Amino acid sequence: MATLPAPLRRLLLRTLRATVAARRPPDKIIGGEDDPYIRRWHVIPRNHWFNLYLHNQVRSDDDRALHDHPWPNISLVLEGGYLEHRPAFPGQWPHNRKIEAVYRPAGSIVARPANAAHRLELLARAFGGDKTVLQHSWSLFITGPVRRPWGFWCPQGWVFWQDFSDPTGLKPGKGCGEDAPIGVPAADMKVVEEYRSDLFPGSRRFVRQQTTDRVTELLEANNREVERRREAERIVRFLLLNTRLDDLDSACVEEIRRQYGSA
Repeated sequence: MATLPAPLRRLLLRTLRATVAARRPPDKIIGGEDDPYIRRWHVIPRNHWFNLYLHNQVRSDDDRALHDHPWPNISLVLEGGYLEHRPAFPGQWPHNRKIEAVYRPAGSIVARPANAAHRLELLARAFGGDKTVLQHSWSLFITGPVRRPWGFWCPQGWVFWQDFSDPTGLKPGKGCGEDAPIGVPAADMKVVEEYRSDLFPGSRRFVRQQTTDRVTELLEANNREVERRREAERIVRFLLLNTRLDDLDSACVEEIRRQYGSA
């Protein structure tokens, strides 16, 4: 694993704190001011191709599911460190949901493709007796251009972030509930080309009207297909449990065998 030398890491953090964090409030507080999750400063003006964010993470990621990102990204851990939970076999999700935890100490450099799922867990620091406090993490977060929609890796499949999270970001959303719409399988993510116009000032209206509508259309179509398959399976199970194959016509028997194997 690549690492930053300690003197360079400390110099970079001091410089960013002095020139960015100390001079202005965060550009975005994810989770809201009352219960912040990440304080984010834009180190350079936001753009379509390449962005630098200074992150001060004060809470662990939502532990209900792993999440991926819309862009390829690199984390430079400047202070604090954390555990990064990720799929042990991402190509087999959701059939194999084994998760491994990797320790990312200060100095770690972590590069991820956009569809790499993870969850960050802050570490607890003991202060004598039973008192523990979460150790905040500071990192330089580097992102490339938007490549895809992003979402959460739930037990039943991939869920678009707007269907998982509360739109305001101030409270937990419905998460991986049974009625959460299932999107494109995480191991075979297909990019909607319109999504590359990205969430930036000047193009937000296009994104809402074109991209989000297109993504929603794809998810709804996929949900209809999933529900159709589930209903067909329920009907076939009922038939197999309550009907002798001798009582069914040959065409029906052949279709059941073709779809679900020999009874």
